[in-house]
Amino acid sequence: MSAADPSPPPAAGSAQPPAALTPRASLAFWLTVGGVVLLLALLGYAMIRASDREATNFAVQSALRNVPITARPAPDFTLPLFDGTSLRLANLRGRPVLVDFWASWCVPCREEAATLEQVWQSYRATDLLFVGVSVQDREAAARAFLDEFAITYPNGRDTDGKISIDYGLMGVPEKFLINRQGQIVRKLVGPVPAAVLADLLDALIRGDYE
Repeated sequence: MSAADPSPPPAAGSAQPPAALTPRASLAFWLTVGGVVLLLALLGYAMIRASDREATNFAVQSALRNVPITARPAPDFTLPLFDGTSLRLANLRGRPVLVDFWASWCVPCREEAATLEQVWQSYRATDLLFVGVSVQDREAAARAFLDEFAITYPNGRDTDGKISIDYGLMGVPEKFLINRQGQIVRKLVGPVPAAVLADLLDALIRGDYE
């Protein structure tokens, strides 16, 4: 075959060199890779934030709503307390009870923590009992919260979420007033000013919500 003749085609099945990407195709490729990397980074950040708060399923209640409800039996629960003991709600029958659902990552909970302790101290001479229930919180963070605000009334963690579910919790902070008959008579959504809470507790102690 003469030098002028074209080279014969490669044999069938032989390897072919990859075609070079055009500048436009190369740009599209790297933009796609960059988008995937950015998406993975954002997802990773979101997962870290969710893990830190452990609170993605609950809203933060930032405004007070006093919710009158039809009296109904308060779901019983046994709460493991941070002091190593446990508390069963059914054993408190005959006493008025305030059950406060809170979390260390909840800003309104932090804002009212000192107020709750102050109000609790003013009622310690009565038979009223405050019970705090930490929800979707890590134990170390919850303990640090209680230490920071010097909380003295009984507190424990709702470790499996059952108490929150039984009470229909929609967010934190939420409080439930339970009368001497063991019935929920008020639901308080959001942080409660001391004077407002005192009026409600006085009525609870008097038996106005029977």
